[in-house]
Amino acid sequence: MANAELAANRLGETLGTYAIGFLDAARVLFAHANDGRGLVDLYFYPAAFNLRHGLELFAKQCSDYEAYEFLDPERRYKGGHSLGATWDRCVGYLREISSDPIDRESLQTDLAAVELLVSRLHDLDPTGALFRYPEAWKKGDRVDTHVTFDRVDLDAWARDAASAVNACQSLLFELSERFNFLRAKRGHAPLRAAKLTELHARSGNTTE
Repeated sequence: MANAELAANRLGETLGTYAIGFLDAARVLFAHANDGRGLVDLYFYPAAFNLRHGLELFAKQCSDYEAYEFLDPERRYKGGHSLGATWDRCVGYLREISSDPIDRESLQTDLAAVELLVSRLHDLDPTGALFRYPEAWKKGDRVDTHVTFDRVDLDAWARDAASAVNACQSLLFELSERFNFLRAKRGHAPLRAAKLTELHARSGNTTE
């Protein structure tokens, strides 16, 4: 596939679709390393990067859905790679959705699993730089960025990655259904949540 085709493909996809792709790639890499088919360190870092980035994209997609529900662009995520800050912007909305009186027990379980993983990864890598490069530059000098792990429990990380794929898929499905219901109810065009929010904010239409 040509580069132009790859770039064009992005136009039709949501952040949530890419979030699941990164999370599933993390699952595969952790499982690969856990089977002894690669050096743990060399597989752990790209796997952890994909896991963290997938959760970042997931949180940003949730913010897009929230912004559309309230037709409030201020609820959208801000630029940057702070997983904690991005998550904090959308987690209240996710808790509200998962606590609806209709049976939401499975969603609450999914949300709890994602929250725990976000917290762990944000503590390890608050800026999104740790797993991206094996070194960094500070005041002109190269600095080793690796964390010293006494032991990496690949079984646990592989389980967490698989859990993240399933939990995020479940939550995104719920949010997507909610978005599609609202879009149809409002008679809005079949565009992405972010685009619709932008269009209706520009028109000054912030109520249903």
